[in-house]
Amino acid sequence: MDETIISGYFTIPRLIKKMKQHAINAEHKFWQRSFMASPMAIDEIGNRAGSRPFDMLVDDLVVFQQFIEEYITLLAYEHKRFIDYINKLDTDALDVLKRKYVFNQDVYVDETLETTLYAKCVQITADAKAKFYNIGSIQEDINVNYSEQIETIIERMI
Repeated sequence: MDETIISGYFTIPRLIKKMKQHAINAEHKFWQRSFMASPMAIDEIGNRAGSRPFDMLVDDLVVFQQFIEEYITLLAYEHKRFIDYINKLDTDALDVLKRKYVFNQDVYVDETLETTLYAKCVQITADAKAKFYNIGSIQEDINVNYSEQIETIIERMI
């Protein structure tokens, strides 16, 4: 059993906040760049470096923002299902889980409870991937400039 999956569900609100900030930062960086091409611009190997047309750059930003929005929707779906499940647990079980996974205290959690919670997290993840199956196709549309950032996001989903 991988406890990081369970703890990840407790930190979804923080991840959503980071994703929203990431989208804001990407747009800010986009508009801070220069869209002017220079005839003196060369790449690493000495070839003349041209710039991409403005409309293609804007398309990249829009697709990136669309991906972030859909990913946030996926995370919100996962979080809602998780919260619905843990709210059905008795108060003592929920208290122990919060102490372990939210407050990082060294407490004993009944193995059956933890295994059941882990199984539910895996089921929620599988359901979310099935419901939001088109998220992976959006990544293919994003330009190389954003692909490194997106790959780390996609890796978490897989």
